[in-house]
Amino acid sequence: MSVIPTFENNCITVMTLFRNSNFRAGGGWNMRLAAIAALLAVAMSGSIAAEPADAVSEHLAAAEAALTNYDFRRASDEYRNAADLSDDSDIAEQATRFSYNYGFNDAAKASAKRWAELDDSSDEATLYLALVELRDGDIKRSRKYFRKLLQRGDEPADELLVNLIPFLSDGDAQNADDLMRQLSKPYPKSPYANYAAAVMALYAGDSEEAGKRAKIATELKPDWLKPKLLYARSLLMGGDEEEAIDYMARVVGDNPDPDPEARLELAIMYLSAGRDDDALSQVNQVLLEHASRMDALRLLAIINFRMENLDAAWQDFEDLLASGHFTMDAFYYLARIADYRARSQGPRPKFHRA
Repeated sequence: MSVIPTFENNCITVMTLFRNSNFRAGGGWNMRLAAIAALLAVAMSGSIAAEPADAVSEHLAAAEAALTNYDFRRASDEYRNAADLSDDSDIAEQATRFSYNYGFNDAAKASAKRWAELDDSSDEATLYLALVELRDGDIKRSRKYFRKLLQRGDEPADELLVNLIPFLSDGDAQNADDLMRQLSKPYPKSPYANYAAAVMALYAGDSEEAGKRAKIATELKPDWLKPKLLYARSLLMGGDEEEAIDYMARVVGDNPDPDPEARLELAIMYLSAGRDDDALSQVNQVLLEHASRMDALRLLAIINFRMENLDAAWQDFEDLLASGHFTMDAFYYLARIADYRARSQGPRPKFHRA
């Protein structure tokens, strides 16, 4: 038998008090009514608390059932309903993540608001609100939430703008660019703000704005490589291939100990210009100094494939496969090499039984 008092049992207790000989009209009646009211409140609170808990469980179970049937819209709605009824921020978090990942913006927004309501210190809830508003194209509201995040950060707000780049790069490029320009506007003398704005401008296809902001960032922080790489990319995207290569070659050549990222960037530019031998030279130098750079090994393998050094490319991709990095690329190119070799050998002779 359950030890939790039910609403019905408590009502019986109250009715018993009414019939008790100690409860007669006269003095102390108000106190007796207060006592009865208190018992009723306890009884009803127990019943009301139990009902939402059961309802939350039902909605969560319904969501799981919908998932087994690949009914993602219904699962999203059920998770959202559970979040609305529950005081557990973890449920609201689960509902937010699910709805956002499956693109149900209305449910994601509602669940994120519930999450923030239950845990107003959660930066992640605020981030989801900012992202879903951006996805809906409401730049103003998205900016409000992002600014709230920047104000909460332990680092200066202008430096934190760089951390937003991966989140803004997964959506509408024009909206992301517009938002970053507004967020970076208060920090015209910050290399970080200018770099972040340059990245999003290039993402949106505005190579001119990207180049301008990247150049400002390099002037404000001359020892920072990333804005230099970005400036070179903006030149390349703007159609000035020769200038991009010359600039990147100076970045590499002017440094007595060139950064491998700069060499690889220059190698990629050489490839785009059809200068495969120059690209190969840069990549080989990177691997000579940093043998564990699997991204360099991948680029070396691709260059060898382009140059039809198939035996070398095969060995490079085999090494890449053994490393566990870029395995899909390795399988793809190994299959292409195998196919090329099979076709180059011509048709196999057919044998007929006597």
